[in-house]
Amino acid sequence: MPRSLALALSALLLAAAPAAAKDVCVTETGPPNVLVFKNVKKLKKPGTAIPLQGVYLVDTLSGTQACALSGAATVISDGSVWFGATAHCLLTPDVGKTVQFGAHGSADFNAGTHVDRDGDGTVDNSDGWMPIDCKTVVLP
Repeated sequence: MPRSLALALSALLLAAAPAAAKDVCVTETGPPNVLVFKNVKKLKKPGTAIPLQGVYLVDTLSGTQACALSGAATVISDGSVWFGATAHCLLTPDVGKTVQFGAHGSADFNAGTHVDRDGDGTVDNSDGWMPIDCKTVVLP
């Protein structure tokens, strides 16, 4: 096979390869809590959706607590992104807590949020997410 053909085929294969998933970290603009989304696939064209999973880090009186985090994100027709996520925490051996996030923003996870912090199905506050460098996040 001629060298130029081999180079052209290599370039096509590289261009067709899916983008690698990466971790995305955001801090809440209200309470100083952090959401760490693991192995996030790239958000592309309208109508696409991706699963979200990771860790919600909550500051408590006894230190930082890690809670399970799951959800999804979808790109809508104007190119913006709707996010939905739920964190499941066990604050003490007897007390659990569920935090639900609804957010609307950009593919870089910069978003305005509505948050239900007590699990009653109503919005308790509206904050935002600001992307941060995941290298600055310390997991407990």
